[in-house]
Amino acid sequence: MCKILVIDDDREIRELVKELLMELPYQVEIALAETGYEGLEKIRKILPDLILLDIYLPDIDGLSVCRQLKQDASLKNIPVLMMTGVNTDHDWLKSALKAGAESFVNKPFHPHYLLAQVNTMLRLKQAEDRLRNQNLLLEQRLMERSQELVESEQLFFSFMHEIQALVYIKNAEGKYLFINTYFKKLFQNRQWVGIRDEDIFSPDEAALMSRYDDIAKETGSCIYEQTLTLGDKAVIIENHKFRIQRSNGEVFVGGVAFDITQRRNAQDLVESSLREKEILLKEVHHRVKNNMQVISSLLRMQSTFIKNDTDRQLFIDSFNRIRSMALIHERLYKNDNLSQIDLDIYVRQLLQQLGAMYIRADLQVAAEIDIEDIPLDLDTAIPLGLIINEIVSNAYKYAFEGRVRGLITISMKRQENCLEVKIGDDGIGLDPSLTLDDGNLGFQLISSLTAQLHGKITISRDNGTIFTLRFCLPQSE
Repeated sequence: MCKILVIDDDREIRELVKELLMELPYQVEIALAETGYEGLEKIRKILPDLILLDIYLPDIDGLSVCRQLKQDASLKNIPVLMMTGVNTDHDWLKSALKAGAESFVNKPFHPHYLLAQVNTMLRLKQAEDRLRNQNLLLEQRLMERSQELVESEQLFFSFMHEIQALVYIKNAEGKYLFINTYFKKLFQNRQWVGIRDEDIFSPDEAALMSRYDDIAKETGSCIYEQTLTLGDKAVIIENHKFRIQRSNGEVFVGGVAFDITQRRNAQDLVESSLREKEILLKEVHHRVKNNMQVISSLLRMQSTFIKNDTDRQLFIDSFNRIRSMALIHERLYKNDNLSQIDLDIYVRQLLQQLGAMYIRADLQVAAEIDIEDIPLDLDTAIPLGLIINEIVSNAYKYAFEGRVRGLITISMKRQENCLEVKIGDDGIGLDPSLTLDDGNLGFQLISSLTAQLHGKITISRDNGTIFTLRFCLPQSE
């Protein structure tokens, strides 16, 4: 609803104007005032959307009312339509516009002309109010965004100040446009903005930086490490470079570099300590191997003084068992990986040692070895090596009696997380009456070591003898 105030000292004109205004095509609320002071009071009270004001009033003239209205910040946007008499001179009209009136109408006025003027001024007032409200809203949003921008900039610069990394931006020519506080601090507050790498670093260092700048511009990003010399100090940095491209096609290189000098020094210290421990562990394996060789040598020497063949064979078997364990420590000592055994090499050396001990001069025994690349740890390799030692030793001693040729086969295959080991010969075959539960020391060892591996072993006596051992590998394998 629009509110209109009519200020005129002529009662008939007031009523006439009121009656005309009721014909407007929308609802209006009309207030009337007879004098200037009464009009000012009602203006402040009802805040009308339009004022129809007569120039001549009994107390103060309409020009004074208009001036007071336009000087009040809360009222100055209310439009004023001056109603002037036929005898009003041209100076009065100029004074009315100067006082702030938006328009005027002459008395006596044509009803349609008055309504057209009022309607136009109300529409303009509504449009101005909407525009004013939109401007206020835009100003509010602008202030909010400005504050957000200020806070964002403060956050950005705070981040750039606090981050413990070198942050920089270069232009296409390689000149630094921006560096952060940590960058300045690390490089002793030198002046960097506007200079190139070759102005600060050695030719080799600057050339490496330039090459990776080109890589970042071509591929989008790159990461590399570099040692920089600053006076008598060397700094190792891990440099992350990336391409920045503006909408106009201009290309820049941004970067975040981390000082990894302390981390690299700590890593070198750990690696040095690890190398020392590897050397120490190799020495341990070497000494264990030497001690076992001493023990096996003593057993072999002692066996030469034993007259009984059965007793002497017990010493020789113990000698070979110790040598099979010593061989594992020898392989660990010679291996780069101190925690795992290369089974293929170990088995071939073990068969060579056992063959030299047991094979008769008139007997030739070939070996077929098919072992997958399955490295084993010490806890698995020792019992497995002893099992192979027992089975192969028995084959060399008993499987080829009355023969001049023989064959030993050993295979190891991974089956999911388990290992299947087959050790066989093409000899005369194992006595059907013999089982792993017999009192034979060798068989007892095989059963005990199989249990240590949490495995199962079976014997096949077709076309010789085949021992099949199956056990699950440790989870770390």
